[in-house]
Amino acid sequence: MEKRDTLKHLVMLAVMLIASSGTVSAQMSDAIKAANLGLAEWYYVNSSNSYPEELNIPETVTIGEKEYVVVASYGYAAYEQRNTTKINLPQTMRRLGDYTFYPFFNVKNITIPENVEVLGSSVFYTWTNQNIHFTSVTPPTVGSLTGNKDSYHVKVFVPSAGFRDYVKTEGIEGQCIISEDWNQEGAFSTVNTGQCSSGELGYIVVSDILPDVRTYAEVNKLIINKGTIDKTDWYAMRQMPNLIYLDLSGLSIEEIPAGALDNCWQLETIIFPESLKYIRERALRNTGVRELNFPNGLSEISGSENFRNCDSLTSVTIPDGVTTLPNDCFYDCNNLHEVNLPNFLT
Repeated sequence: MEKRDTLKHLVMLAVMLIASSGTVSAQMSDAIKAANLGLAEWYYVNSSNSYPEELNIPETVTIGEKEYVVVASYGYAAYEQRNTTKINLPQTMRRLGDYTFYPFFNVKNITIPENVEVLGSSVFYTWTNQNIHFTSVTPPTVGSLTGNKDSYHVKVFVPSAGFRDYVKTEGIEGQCIISEDWNQEGAFSTVNTGQCSSGELGYIVVSDILPDVRTYAEVNKLIINKGTIDKTDWYAMRQMPNLIYLDLSGLSIEEIPAGALDNCWQLETIIFPESLKYIRERALRNTGVRELNFPNGLSEISGSENFRNCDSLTSVTIPDGVTTLPNDCFYDCNNLHEVNLPNFLT
């Protein structure tokens, strides 16, 4: 029988692990009769919110005189575990069950061991703006990561050799999938367009690796070296669900039009061209940009909700040429801590 089929049909030994001060205790469920298999499932009943800051799930547990290998997990606890900021999974882990990490909202990064073959449904239920690192080149079978990909967004880092397969994996598709080498020279997920004319961006992106074809979902970093773009090209960029870095510095454009990158929640970095003069309404609304540094030639930010709900935005510098700002341009930017404004702003 194949290894995955064997795992699928195993009757797990349910074990409740309570980790505290580096010690682990275990209690066997009365309903399970598979002790002879020598396998255990990490299973927390969660009667409180007292899990430690760093939770280490062990590779083995001992009950009585017998040692069991921890190969699976199960969750869906009633208490939020806000104390825990780090979870370490054992290399023995092969299956992550439904809702396993649902209550651990303050864990910002988690690494999935290479041997994990199956993830259930809503394993990271309600997680948002958190990072999940897969180590296996071969994608596991996934029910769903967050339960609702339209409401809860995570970033999924994957080995470069498996990037194209992860992009197509059901259950992961719809989150932001990032190749681990995305920022290295020559990375497959980086597109450097060279000269671009209005309306041509989409063709350049998909034909960059002819005779093979690149999909919009396989772009993490986009550099437009020179030329111009139009509304067709802005639309193409909005269709790149895994685009996290956008360099427009080589363009000869004066305007970021209305809704240009609206709802590109995954986009972290934008480098603007020196020719930029105008930013229109909803231009960067609901993006994941972390800093906004505009060129000195910018003279107008007009309309409304230009940067609304950019919840990752921490720093903004507005050049002296801008004399007015819309009332709600930074509405719901809840982490914006540093704002450098021009002297003559009204």
